[in-house]
Amino acid sequence: MTVLPNDLEIPPMRTALLALVLSLPAASLVAGEAARPTFINARVSAKEICLNETVRVEFTTLPRDLDGVDVAQSVANTLRLSATSTWRLVGEPTATEVLRGAPSPATTPAPTEGDKTVTARERPRPITVVFHVLPRTTGDVALPDIPITWLQGNTVARFAPVVVKPNLIIAGKISELPREAAGVGGFAWASTLDEVRTRVDASKLKKDGNRTLITAQPNLTLIFTGGIFGEALLRAPGLTKEQARTSFLQRWGIPQQEDANSLTWIIGWIRITARPDADGISLQLVREDAQAQLASAQVNGEVFNILDGPVETPTQAAERKEREIKAEVDRPAVPEK
Repeated sequence: MTVLPNDLEIPPMRTALLALVLSLPAASLVAGEAARPTFINARVSAKEICLNETVRVEFTTLPRDLDGVDVAQSVANTLRLSATSTWRLVGEPTATEVLRGAPSPATTPAPTEGDKTVTARERPRPITVVFHVLPRTTGDVALPDIPITWLQGNTVARFAPVVVKPNLIIAGKISELPREAAGVGGFAWASTLDEVRTRVDASKLKKDGNRTLITAQPNLTLIFTGGIFGEALLRAPGLTKEQARTSFLQRWGIPQQEDANSLTWIIGWIRITARPDADGISLQLVREDAQAQLASAQVNGEVFNILDGPVETPTQAAERKEREIKAEVDRPAVPEK
């Protein structure tokens, strides 16, 4: 047991953890306001990837200082807030607080003192966090900083950037990006409805609520929401998922998500989902950034704008300021005691 000058005892395990952290190279540590070490260990699965490859990030910190912090949820919130333009969270982060090499409570008898059971001092448990992300863009892409909210002080986890190549990795080989990364059926993603109207016959346009559907080719429907092209639906009658699987894998690689009824590929901002249809297969292609912008606009229009109230005109703002000044001038003086 290590004893400080003020006779405060530090458990041996905590002392060992501190010594391990302090012995790490400076480049692997993250400093807060008090230059406090954060990492015991940090790993990023790859320094260079293709656009369809997942990065696994794992880091371990000192045992928690603060109770009541949901570590996994805190990391998930950070990733969704700060990394949406560069990375896509895959699944949910996991957090474990297990001391490696610690004996199992089920197999280790509690120490006794005479006939009394003595409760063993709880050992500090390092926290290991793991999350997976997919790149949204190419180039030298920085991984998001993760605030360590379960430790005191303003410490954050920082990682080296990852080089993302503008290619796909398919069966271990580098492939060019497919055309649907830029558009569908000759129409570029984010094209406006006004631009596309000039290229298709008016009879191929159909209104569906706040969406406009354009049958660009047989079985191919372009979907415009808010006047922007952000989704396409392609039907392949008579084709089964089993028949198409190999060809799909050769074009887009291993799917990032798969269940009994669907296969899903993520290529940057593009999500491609193949599902069985009534008489074949349907492919849904979605530009996720366009969908996110539409959702944000809807939230602003239906929630935030209502909460904020009507926007003041310059005249209204001047009149309000004049009323506030007059009210302050007319405020009765408070007599001194």
